[in-house]
Amino acid sequence: MSESDNAPKNGDKANGEGDAEHVASDPAREAGSEAAPEGTPEAAPEADNDDTESAPDGSGEAPAAAPDVGAGTPLPPRWLRVVGHSGIAQLLLVIVMLAAFLPGFWTVPPLDRDEPRFAKASKQMLETGNYSDIRFQQEVHYKKPVGIYWLQAAAAKVTGYDAEAPICVYWLSSIAGAILAVLLTFWAARAFTGSPQALVAALFVALALVVGVEARLAKTDAMLLATIVASQGALARIWLSGKPKQPLSLVLTFWIALGLGILIKGRLRRWSSG
Repeated sequence: MSESDNAPKNGDKANGEGDAEHVASDPAREAGSEAAPEGTPEAAPEADNDDTESAPDGSGEAPAAAPDVGAGTPLPPRWLRVVGHSGIAQLLLVIVMLAAFLPGFWTVPPLDRDEPRFAKASKQMLETGNYSDIRFQQEVHYKKPVGIYWLQAAAAKVTGYDAEAPICVYWLSSIAGAILAVLLTFWAARAFTGSPQALVAALFVALALVVGVEARLAKTDAMLLATIVASQGALARIWLSGKPKQPLSLVLTFWIALGLGILIKGRLRRWSSG
């Protein structure tokens, strides 16, 4: 037989030996993988290309993650942070309120039908010197507590007009109440947020139409609003602190404001505080 006839046989024998070595190496490789220590981490599976989101432009890159909107509260504008500083904000509020409340202060006549009754009863207190018996002309006028009449009589005394005071003097207690209500709104809002946001809240109160109207009426509502905001602001700070023992200043602010409100308006003030 020729050598050419033996060549395929030799090749087949070589291939058979190679296959046998390959088969023999597989159990060894498997045995080596089984002998690997338990702490060795397994290889991570390859990512599935079908699950990969592609960019809209077809580049194949995953889109960037959307920002977390609730991660933090956005900062107010720079100018609001500057004027929202506590001292500057209170000065700005006073200027805004004087500009809003004083026009027409010396010239506007009495407008509300109840306003002359309040002013007349306070004037009679000054004329008679009796500050506990509230009277409108000859009739007893106990529809409201005595607090607002005391404030109006005090304004007439301090300004020097006494019983001859014009109607604008009796408005002073209402203007003082409106100014206090706005400043106390700023103070109360700071228990919940920063000074810039509290300034915005106070400006809304200062520029409210009803506050501007009540500031020019010799009635109870403007001063009543100040006592309500004071008591509710103190109560909010007490509740937010969550402490069993509260500062004496907050406790006194709440109870004094509550008492003054009852002295000015009566039962309606008590309902407003629950």
